[in-house]
Amino acid sequence: MSAYSLQSYGDDALLIEFQDDQSGSLTGYVQSLRACGLFSDVIPAYRSITVQFDPKISRETDVRAAITAALAHPVNVTAGPIIKVPVYYSGPDLTAAAKMLGLSRQALIKAHSAPVYDVAFLGFLPGFTFLSGLPRALSLPRHDTPRIRVGAGSVGIAGDQTGIYALPSPGGWQILGRTPWRLFRPEASEPFRFRAGDRLAFTPITKSEYGALSEHDE
Repeated sequence: MSAYSLQSYGDDALLIEFQDDQSGSLTGYVQSLRACGLFSDVIPAYRSITVQFDPKISRETDVRAAITAALAHPVNVTAGPIIKVPVYYSGPDLTAAAKMLGLSRQALIKAHSAPVYDVAFLGFLPGFTFLSGLPRALSLPRHDTPRIRVGAGSVGIAGDQTGIYALPSPGGWQILGRTPWRLFRPEASEPFRFRAGDRLAFTPITKSEYGALSEHDE
């Protein structure tokens, strides 16, 4: 088990901070904490997890004990389900990114769609999906000047992480492709398509398949 500290975070939350960058291995901890059924929310980041609870129902001492027990036995996520996310790899940066990496377009598509990624957390806009598990060999720098608008569903790389834009927004990531899925649905009872702790794999699709599956307005 990785070393961590546990401290109060207001009246109704505790902050778990790991000593090292655990971005590739927090998923098992997150799922174990959620399985307790004691917490109102479990919110992961790259090196920490915030656990919220109802102080009217649970004492902090009991919550601390439950957290310690959950972290001692993280869920084996490698046996869990994998969500296959369709992606049409024809992004504006695909050719330039392949050249920077010394790969062909097809080799980059194959390398990017090969891993199983963990949803590390959601932000900086609603539903933006930060994924851990990008091969180190595919690391790419952000654009020096961000684009004014990146379309919803865009899949990109920035540094050693890959992610999916849930909403149209400015952005500086290297855009490789786009998923036809709509990731943020504010009208739905569950507005986010993914949750932190989910496991994803990208499936390359054709332009016609993208058109048939598209849930985007534009």
